[in-house]
Amino acid sequence: MADPTQDDILAFNTVSDVAAWAGLSGDPANVESPLGAVLSLLGAAPDAPARVVGVVAKPILDGIVGSFRVGNPLADPTPVQRGEATLFIHGCRLKAGVI
Repeated sequence: MADPTQDDILAFNTVSDVAAWAGLSGDPANVESPLGAVLSLLGAAPDAPARVVGVVAKPILDGIVGSFRVGNPLADPTPVQRGEATLFIHGCRLKAGVI
């Protein structure tokens, strides 16, 4: 898996910072967007500390990546969107120091 640089990790203050690195895009307030859908399932605001998401149990995070839906009508994300969500979770876990 692609890892962020140490400088990237130091700059990961909020979940929005990590999402930007991972390419997970969209309006965080819109649950139809990839970013909004993932944040909604996490119960996280865009300015939530990345480390808070990173310490959530891995099976819960994997379940979110596997179950989020996007668009209107809601549909499965594309493989790339699912990859972006996976990178987002990975970045948050690195920030939290759990991996």
